[in-house]
Amino acid sequence: VAPLGGSVGGTAILSFDPEDALAWLQAASPGGDPLETFLEHGQRLIAGGLSDLAESRALTVELGAPSLQEDAVVPILLGTHAPSDTIILSAGFGVASEGRTTPVTLYLLVDPKVLAAFAEEGAQA
Repeated sequence: VAPLGGSVGGTAILSFDPEDALAWLQAASPGGDPLETFLEHGQRLIAGGLSDLAESRALTVELGAPSLQEDAVVPILLGTHAPSDTIILSAGFGVASEGRTTPVTLYLLVDPKVLAAFAEEGAQA
């Protein structure tokens, strides 16, 4: 889980199956600290997922310090205390490492005004 700042305020949540996450970490950094490795690599994945979106819309995105929350996605979403009109966007992708592809889902909680700005800019393009 990482807070978002800049013109895209909100929260980013990177979701892995726990067993897949452990296998990914062991392949990515054998012998390293699993928590530190997960936070570091997770932050890179979130930043990569947001960079194309931000660049395509000339937005600034500031990624805050990530934290690990071991829970199902719904309780984590509710725990953000986001306003009831918050939009949740999700994208699934695979992370390839050491000959194995790990399924991952990235959730973005954003203000509806941000989504409206995307639609306006897309209509003008």
